[in-house]
Amino acid sequence: MAKKFSLYLNREQVGAFLGDDDMQKLIDKHTRDIAQRAGEGYVADVKKMGIRYVGTVKPSTPEAYRDNLKNNTLLKALGK
Repeated sequence: MAKKFSLYLNREQVGAFLGDDDMQKLIDKHTRDIAQRAGEGYVADVKKMGIRYVGTVKPSTPEAYRDNLKNNTLLKALGK
């Protein structure tokens, strides 16, 4: 019979981890890699929203926007 498993998260520690400068650097690296794989016309951005950093990659030109709509470029750049 399986043993019961319990997990308790320290919310303050998790919040500090998600808002840490090292996390910002990691997210920035990954978003820049994705934008580079997507090709010309895609930009990466990292912002702090609340207690955590959030990274986005989006088309910055009309051509890249149409390319993403037609070919799902950003999904392919993610490796999905």
